[in-house]
Amino acid sequence: MTIFKSRKRPSNMFFFHLFFTSLLALLCTKIAKTTKTQTCEETAQADNLPTSSACAFEPNMKLPVNRDMAITLTNPMYCPCKLKHIVTFKFKDGVTNEEIHEVRQRFMELESKCLRPNGQPYIESIISGFQHSYEGFHRDQDVAFVVSFKSQGDRNYYVGEPLISANDSDLFDPVHAKFKEYVGPLLDFDNDSSIPAVVFDFCA
Repeated sequence: MTIFKSRKRPSNMFFFHLFFTSLLALLCTKIAKTTKTQTCEETAQADNLPTSSACAFEPNMKLPVNRDMAITLTNPMYCPCKLKHIVTFKFKDGVTNEEIHEVRQRFMELESKCLRPNGQPYIESIISGFQHSYEGFHRDQDVAFVVSFKSQGDRNYYVGEPLISANDSDLFDPVHAKFKEYVGPLLDFDNDSSIPAVVFDFCA
């Protein structure tokens, strides 16, 4: 004679645990979707700022711009892109090797010393090197720097004048402004046939 044992019914606690676990999983999935990290372009769109696809260079823009425009142009989310700011210097006669190396060191230090008003650094990187081309088109430039930014807004805050008026000094970097004052007298502005500096920017 076979005796069948009756199965034990799950307790109410089992069903409560199953319901609670399912609910917790659903909430976690929803939170993950709603807290997705925004890209620079998504943030710019949310703030009604131009994205990189809408940022055309305007060579005929009247400079300096007015304050309202300057506030927009120096917003860190203005025109997000991988921006490369290339600078080359030609030093005037009489500038020593020690002075040239000092210029290079001070320029490189801008990466950590240039800060937004909230204390946050905004330069992604700076690389530098001395002229090393055999092609003959370096136009006597002595040293070059490549500064990387995450947006045109960061580049504009860094550059300051002539884009931003000197009267709007709260909208450009005072550390970089002081560096420009320091390096200017060392560059070859005395020779009419020379090019004391070259600046070329592009979005990669």
